Amino acid sequence: MVDLCGGTSVGGLNLMDRIFNNSSAENSFNRFPQLAKNIFRWPGPASGSLASRWTSWINCLRGILSDGQYDVQNLEDVLKEELGTTRRIFDFETTCGVGPRVALITSRISDGKACVLANYRGVGDRLGGPAYEFLIPKTQDENPFLWQVYFKTKSLPGLGSLQDGGVRANNPLAITLKESSVIWPNAGKQDLLLSVGTGSLLKFFDSDSQCARALRDSAIPRLVRAVMASPSMDAEQGFFETLNFLPTQKQANIHRLDHVFSGRLPRLDEVDKIEKLAQESFYVPDELVQAILAAGFLFFEVDHIPAFKQGSLLCHGSILCKGARPRTVVKQLNEEFPEAFFQTQNGQPLGRLDEDDGCMECGYYRKKVKFSLSSREESFTIVIKGTSTNQKIGGFPASVKELLASQQALNRFGREDHSDAVWPPQRVCFCQRGRRRKVRFAEAFHRVKKERLSRSKDSD
Repeated sequence: MVDLCGGTSVGGLNLMDRIFNNSSAENSFNRFPQLAKNIFRWPGPASGSLASRWTSWINCLRGILSDGQYDVQNLEDVLKEELGTTRRIFDFETTCGVGPRVALITSRISDGKACVLANYRGVGDRLGGPAYEFLIPKTQDENPFLWQVYFKTKSLPGLGSLQDGGVRANNPLAITLKESSVIWPNAGKQDLLLSVGTGSLLKFFDSDSQCARALRDSAIPRLVRAVMASPSMDAEQGFFETLNFLPTQKQANIHRLDHVFSGRLPRLDEVDKIEKLAQESFYVPDELVQAILAAGFLFFEVDHIPAFKQGSLLCHGSILCKGARPRTVVKQLNEEFPEAFFQTQNGQPLGRLDEDDGCMECGYYRKKVKFSLSSREESFTIVIKGTSTNQKIGGFPASVKELLASQQALNRFGREDHSDAVWPPQRVCFCQRGRRRKVRFAEAFHRVKKERLSRSKDSD
C-alpha cells in the first residue's frame, strides 16, 4: 500500500496520525474535530452572517500580506504536541521497508515543480524524466522534522525552499502511478487505487444579470477561475485528466470517492461545521466496497512447482487473506457476495469461500485450490463470484511464471531479501507460528534443487 497526499491539509493530518501515531481510521476521525479546534482557535462570528463574510475578506487580505491564510505558528505548536519535537520524516521506524509507504507532495518555490518527500526509496528506477523530483536527504541535517513539512513555506537544508504541494498537484494520481511502478516494478499495474476527495460542488449554469456577468467575466476574475479550475489546483479535474492518458484496461482498478455539496464548500477553518458534516451520510458505491475487500485482502500464492499431467500444467496453490482479522474480512465478503465461491476467469470452479483449510481458533484463512493451465506463461485470473456479481482477487491477471518469480521460488542463490524462508512455503496457522518444531523438507524441495542444478549445467 502506498499513500500520497497532494496537499498538506486535512488528508495529510489524518494520514500522519494513522501512520506515525499508529492510530486507526476511526480514531483519527474522532480526534480530528478537536485537533481542528486547537489549530483554529480564534472565536469567529457565525458562518453565513454579514460579520462572517467581512471577517473572511479581512483574513484573506491579511493572509496575502503575511503569506499565510492561517496561524501557522499555532498549527506547528499543535503538531509538536501531537507528534513530538524530535521525530523526523525519514526516521528508521518509518523507513524499514514494512508497513505503508507514505509520500507527501510539496512544490519548489523557485520554479513550482512538484517534489516528493517519502519514507521509502523503492527498488525500481525513475528514469525517463518524471515531471517531479524525488527528494532524498544525504545527511541528518537534511532530514526534516515532522512538524516542519506542513503548510508553512520553508527552506529545508539540502532540499531547497518548498511550499504546499496542493498548488502544483492537488490530486497526485499521476505521481502515485509512477511511484507505484518504482516500489513494485514487476507488478504491471495496481490491484486497487483509491482517490479520496475533500468535497465538490454540484455543477450548474447561473442566470446572473448582464451587468453581473460583465463584472464576473472580466480579465482578473477569469484568470483566477482558470487557475483554480486547472488540473494542478482542482483535485477532481486533475483526477479525470490523468485518466485520459491511461489505457481503458488500467482504469478499471482506479476509483474516486468524494462527497458532493449542494451549497458552497466549507472553509478549512470553519470548525463550527465539523460536527454537522460528520452527521451527513457519505455514500460509498457497492462496487468499491467489493473491490477493497476482494482485491485489497485476498491474494494467491503457488504451493508447489506446477507439473504437466495429461497435457496440462497442474497448479496447486492457496488463496490467503491478509490483515489482522481475516475472519472478519471473510464474513464481510460473504455479505457482499452471497453464496460466494472462487473460480478462474475461464470458469474452472475452485470451491466455496466459506469452506476453507485454515484455523477457526486463531482466524487464519487458507483456501487450497488446484486448476490447470496450458503453460507457465499463460495469464490467468482468480475471481470471487457471488449470485449477482464477481470481483478478481489481488495480484491478477498474472502467470505462474510471474507468481513463482514474485515468491522467489527458483532463485539459485537464495532470496533477494535474504529471508530464510524455504520452498515450498510452510502454511501454518497463527497458533503454530513461533513454536519450536522439527522442520522436515518436503519432497518438492528436492525437485526444485534438482531443477536448479540442471538449469545451471545447461547454462554452463
